[in-house]
Amino acid sequence: MDEIVNLMEIRGNVENIIYRNEENGYCVASVVLDDGGETAIVGTMPFLGAAEYITARGNYVNHPEYGMQFAVEYLERALPKEAVGMYEYLASRAIKGLGPKTARLIVEEFGADTFDIIASQPEELVKIKGISREKAMDISYSFNQQNTMKMILDFLLKYELPLGFAAGLYQEYGEHAVKIIKDDPYLLCKERFDLSFDRADSVA
Repeated sequence: MDEIVNLMEIRGNVENIIYRNEENGYCVASVVLDDGGETAIVGTMPFLGAAEYITARGNYVNHPEYGMQFAVEYLERALPKEAVGMYEYLASRAIKGLGPKTARLIVEEFGADTFDIIASQPEELVKIKGISREKAMDISYSFNQQNTMKMILDFLLKYELPLGFAAGLYQEYGEHAVKIIKDDPYLLCKERFDLSFDRADSVA
């Protein structure tokens, strides 16, 4: 518990994604802090995108090549609600299959309703040049996959479990991951996660 108490907290907006690993969710991003400063954050942050507002807990570490970075242990995030932020988010390739050009066309068409359209009315995306029905469904799936990942991250945060479990939980249990682990937290003792029995017992 002492480790958690001693963690620092930072808040700010993700400016851009420097590096991401799609397989394990590891990400490096630059963040403009609420106090006006800027820092690089590193850690397991699946699907993180530009313009998200984050509250991160962790500590600064000095990387021998890249200098001071904030190593994230716990992360809360909120998607942008304005059209400009939505464009920045989509243009940062947070959604598989979407780049800056198509992102701009989508946001110009749907404005602040963009995320609602992608999530629940993907057939509307075929209005955009270059988006077939199949691609529209893929975009929607990827976006909703992120919502599932956010629920997993919120769960891990609530029970102070390693964020590094997120990608594995999604790969193992998909959209039902949170319910499955809530019903049987001892699954986290499996070799893939290797959580101690006592820790799983405290979650239970």
